[in-house]
Amino acid sequence: MAEVLATLAYALRRKPLAARHRPSGLAPVYLEGDIDDYLARSAALVAAGRADLPAAGPERDRVVAGNSPFLLPAAGTAGGGRTLLMLHGLTDSPFCTRDLGAFFASRGFRVLSLLLPGHGTRPGDLLGGHWRDWSRALQCAMERLAADGEGLYLFGFSLGAALALRQALTDARVRGLFLFSPAFQVPPAAALACALQRASRWLPQLRWLDVQPDEDPFK
Repeated sequence: MAEVLATLAYALRRKPLAARHRPSGLAPVYLEGDIDDYLARSAALVAAGRADLPAAGPERDRVVAGNSPFLLPAAGTAGGGRTLLMLHGLTDSPFCTRDLGAFFASRGFRVLSLLLPGHGTRPGDLLGGHWRDWSRALQCAMERLAADGEGLYLFGFSLGAALALRQALTDARVRGLFLFSPAFQVPPAAALACALQRASRWLPQLRWLDVQPDEDPFK
C-alpha cells in the first residue's frame, strides 16, 4: 500500500504527459501474406507514428529503418534451408537484433526480425499492448514462413525469449531456440501493477511509472 500511495503522490506532481505518451490510434501490422509487403507496411506504420521526426531527410530515414522489421538473406548455401525468426524485447525494436541478425545470416540462416505490435511508433502505443497481440504476430509469421518449407528457428531477447519459448512448447515446427536475457519470471511486487492500472482510468499519469527524456530513437 505504501508503494501505491508513493506512486500516486509522484504522479500528481508530474508534468502533463506529451502527445507521444498517448496512443497513436494506428492499427498494428501482421505478416499474413507477402513478406516484402509486410516490411513496407510496417515501415509506413513506423513513419506515421513518429510525429517527433523531421518531415523528411536522412535522420528520419535512419530512425524509421532502425525501428522497422527487416529480412536478411542467408549467405552462401551452408544454411541448408534454415530460417531464423527474431523477436525483440519489451519497449525495444528490431534495431536491437540487427547485429546478431547479420551474424546468423553470415552463418547460413535466412533472418526475419519482426516488429511486435505497439513498438516502433511511440511509447503511448504500448499502453494497450497485450501478450496475445505479440503472440499473434509470432504465430502469423510462423504460418507464413512454414509455407516456404524451411526449418524454423526462433531467436528471442527478453520478452521475445518468453514468446519464443511459449511457441516452441506447443509448435513442433520450431527446431531450435536462441534465447538472450530471457524474461521468464517477474517479482511479486509486479502484482501492484493491477491496482495502478485500475486507478489510471481516472489519473492517466499512473500508466507510467516514470517518464524520462527520449534519448534513444530506437526504443
